Amino acid sequence: MTTKKLRIPILLLALWLIAATIIPQSYAAGGMHRVEVKSGTGYTSSAVGVNVWETSVVRDVTFTPLDGYRLAVVTAYYDGQTVNTTVQDKPAQLIVGGMVLPLRHSGREITVTVPGNCTGDLVLSASVEAVSCHMDVSADSGIEVSGGGTYGIGKTVTITAAPSGEAEITRVQVTRTDAGQANTANLADGAVQIGDKTYPFSVTDGKVTMTLTAEESLGIHFFSNGKPGEQPLTVRVRGDKGVDVDRSRVKVRRGNDANIIADAGRGYEITEIRLDDGVQSAAGYVSEGRIWLGGKVYRIDRDGGRVTLCLTDVQTDMEAYFISELDEEHIPITTSEGTGVDIDRDCGSTVPKGTDVRFTISAKTNYRLSRITLSVDGTSRTVDADEDEISVDGIDYQLQQSGEDVILCVDDVYAPVKVSATASKLTTYYDHSITIGKTQNCTVSASRTGVNDGGSATYTVSPDKSYTLDTVTLRVGSRQETAHVEDGTIKVGDRSYPMSLSAKGVLKVAVSNIRDDVRLSAGAVRKNNGTLFLRNGVTAPYFEGMGNYRFCPEDTLTRAEAVKLINRVTSRSLCVYTIQTRFADVPASH
Repeated sequence: MTTKKLRIPILLLALWLIAATIIPQSYAAGGMHRVEVKSGTGYTSSAVGVNVWETSVVRDVTFTPLDGYRLAVVTAYYDGQTVNTTVQDKPAQLIVGGMVLPLRHSGREITVTVPGNCTGDLVLSASVEAVSCHMDVSADSGIEVSGGGTYGIGKTVTITAAPSGEAEITRVQVTRTDAGQANTANLADGAVQIGDKTYPFSVTDGKVTMTLTAEESLGIHFFSNGKPGEQPLTVRVRGDKGVDVDRSRVKVRRGNDANIIADAGRGYEITEIRLDDGVQSAAGYVSEGRIWLGGKVYRIDRDGGRVTLCLTDVQTDMEAYFISELDEEHIPITTSEGTGVDIDRDCGSTVPKGTDVRFTISAKTNYRLSRITLSVDGTSRTVDADEDEISVDGIDYQLQQSGEDVILCVDDVYAPVKVSATASKLTTYYDHSITIGKTQNCTVSASRTGVNDGGSATYTVSPDKSYTLDTVTLRVGSRQETAHVEDGTIKVGDRSYPMSLSAKGVLKVAVSNIRDDVRLSAGAVRKNNGTLFLRNGVTAPYFEGMGNYRFCPEDTLTRAEAVKLINRVTSRSLCVYTIQTRFADVPASH
């Protein structure tokens, strides 16, 4: 009985499937239609097989060629009509049986959109053609290459070029063989651009790597900077004293380019460049932007005070000399102040030629001027600060003493001027000394080593580890007194000096209106040695001791002491006006 019941639903399902095959219009009537995507050689599809889709729902079918193949034709069958379209022409749509199928092209793929008005059976298929590309890879001598050959279209190809000797790779050239187009790029460019196509490459330790997708035949050539084993060429760089060169020697491989950089010093302008190749020489003005030598023209760029000589395709050793001129309207005036020195000038940082300049040279507090140095146009002379004049390059300049200051007169400025000075520190004398006496198990420091009459100073006393401060002794002149650190003040003679003890046990002693020499000594005792000193500012203790900051742990505790302890623990009042005692050891007064 069970077997028969199961057979009936299976039979009905089979009949339903047969009916759907024989009468496809039933799908449309029920809001469904079939789209069959056929498979083939050389491509894949996103929906291979028979698909039953809802009518009015838009769906995409994508055909993707395999490596080595290219889509050639897309075929559609609908409503008794078959239409073929050539993919290479990149049509925007395909019309079959009155229905428009939009087409999208992405790289080597093509996507067919099945519209919502598709109500009947639709069959889609494609055909491909085998395609290959040739990568012709070459290089100058001294460079080893790999990756050349024939590849199926769509294949990922890696091409490398590496120097095998002293030579270096300088440029990469790519040729589109079929299109007859080519371009060359320097390594710094990172890619070769031909029309709207980009061919990137990377450089690591002089090795060039290109990763490309085979889509067309290419010719790739790597250029070197010379023959294997050839030593680099040298460009020597020099300049006037108003010129700072980037490097005195620039190494460059034969056939390579080199940028020679020079900066004008403050107050100077680079106006001209002389260039020599060992056979002939030439000069070029910076304002003209170029220099001719041996039938070749080299560009000169200027950016503010920086001048760059652009040497291209260097084939021999060369020498570049930068010529500068003084900017007579902006001659630089500079100062350099040593420790303890102030230098003021009666002008700005630059002056026109012929200007008279005055420098006021002063020593700071507790310093005395020692030496003065004057530099004019790079020539320097140093004299003692008490001299009357200073001579530089045959010209005498006056030094005028004005109290503790010195005035340096530089008349008729014709070149850059620089003034510097040094000073010696004076020994400082105080009216009264602030010193530290004997210390025991602690450290004492003073805010000052001395003060003038009426001055102030502060002592800081810190106990050593595992110790507690005990007493300090303050000596003022011939008098001294000792106090406990908890006392709050220490009185010496007729003056009292405040003391403050922190929660961490560090003591501050402030001594003010000092009229004599001051010295502080201090001592600390080891903690938990039977003597406990209570500090001000802490919560009231349960044990207060026997007076004079002492405890007697071996003595017998009396009833009165016990009651007082309990009262403190329970926060009861310690003041009782009348008491009726029955204990012989407790006086009535308690």
